Amino acid sequence: LVNAQQETSGKLDETSGKLDDLSGVLQSQISALNAEIQRLGNRTETPGCLVEQAVNAQLDKTFEEAEALLLRRLGEVTLAALSADFHKRFAKRRGAHQLEKAHAD
Repeated sequence: LVNAQQETSGKLDETSGKLDDLSGVLQSQISALNAEIQRLGNRTETPGCLVEQAVNAQLDKTFEEAEALLLRRLGEVTLAALSADFHKRFAKRRGAHQLEKAHAD
């Protein structure tokens, strides 16, 4: 019984570490996407040109809607869906994936 508890505890620790890694990857991707959205934003915060003001207003609204959609969809991602996707991709490689090389940088 003690060995079974230790084995289960070790598996839980391993799973927890993998979830932390996954969470870090997702946070990194979200940060990169936010940076891209910011880069695409208004060139001038307070333009004097009325046309540029109108364009900026539409851009702001569109980017807010896009961000809300992106966050909603990312919130719908489940660990089960990511696991299924991973296993499908892993099977296509026939187990030839080397995690250390894929995440070397």
